[in-house]
Amino acid sequence: MISSDRNEEKIPSSASRIIGVIGDETLVAEVVDATSTLDGATEVVSVDGAPASIQRRLNSLVVDVELAPEEIDRQLGQVEVEPLPWVGAYRAQPENGLESLLVGGVRRGCADFVRRPCAGPELVRTLDRVARLGTPATSAHPASGSGRITAIVASKGGVGVSTLATQLSHMLASSSAGATRLENNTGQVLLVDADLQWGSCAELLQLDPNPNIADVPFRSLVTNDDALSDYAQSHAAGFDVLSAPVALEAAMRVTEQDMIALLEAARREYNDVVIDLPCAIDGTVLSILDMATNVVVVTDPTVASVRATQSLLKVLADLDVDPFRIRVVYNETRSRNRTALPPQRVADALDREIEATVPYEKRVAERADLGELFDKARSGYHKELARFARLFAPAVGRRANR
Repeated sequence: MISSDRNEEKIPSSASRIIGVIGDETLVAEVVDATSTLDGATEVVSVDGAPASIQRRLNSLVVDVELAPEEIDRQLGQVEVEPLPWVGAYRAQPENGLESLLVGGVRRGCADFVRRPCAGPELVRTLDRVARLGTPATSAHPASGSGRITAIVASKGGVGVSTLATQLSHMLASSSAGATRLENNTGQVLLVDADLQWGSCAELLQLDPNPNIADVPFRSLVTNDDALSDYAQSHAAGFDVLSAPVALEAAMRVTEQDMIALLEAARREYNDVVIDLPCAIDGTVLSILDMATNVVVVTDPTVASVRATQSLLKVLADLDVDPFRIRVVYNETRSRNRTALPPQRVADALDREIEATVPYEKRVAERADLGELFDKARSGYHKELARFARLFAPAVGRRANR
């Protein structure tokens, strides 16, 4: 049964799949047409005014993200299945700008987007993908850990995020050797490669990426039946590594709720958790940023990188990420030339203080290519990274005096 009649008789639907729509009649009609080829009984209803017997059985939700935010919030408040991951629909050239719409949608719980007019195959695939997110598991044992989470992110690739993540993990591990562990914690430092599709931490550290994030039993973590450390690999430098999945298929099965469960377990079990993030903002990345103690934004001296970082900082502000948790790092990934923007000019362009200027060190790249860490305490690279780390981890560098 397919219906968009708001005055539908208030009786339970016999449809096996009920798709709610927050939007006008045109969007309802688009969803009806797009889902008409689905197997099984499917019903499309307008959320506004739908009977409670239907609202509590919604399987999927499509929302016009061009509606006023307060109207979206009002109608989302009517949905009795909560939280229900939903799909945001937008026109190719929205009046208020695409970026603000996407940011607003992600902030309100949007799991994916489709462009209008909604095409059948694309909408169906997106609805199926979002449906697999399911409802977040609820733990009967709230997280008691207080481990520090440092998320490292950039707006474009090639600025050295993964190298910084591995080097920072090594530095934290060296400084925390012999330190007192948090209550119930099993380890000191964990590096998580959250660039699920294209992660490179295992390669940089010459580790076999198995097991990896896709092998973690997320629901067992929630119930405390499994320890995350059982699925992490120990590096000789003294920290654990949880690698990104090898297969794209496996990466796509890891949901936002899975990563939340993973990080809750990580901060229970480790003093420090360093996260290598992808160059993208989606629900998973947003959840990680919300949980992070520190958000390290990395840029290099190129004009393209600085412009992209401006956009990233604006997105983080729009997403209400606490500006006091954001730390900007100027990372020289190659020897400075006359076209490189100096640190102060980058700070002025970003309207942010540069909290670390990490100098180019040829040996860092050479060691990374060999799968080795750079560990020269007297180098400018090591000293600056240690000074930066001490801003949030005061013990860093006290043991690195060789």
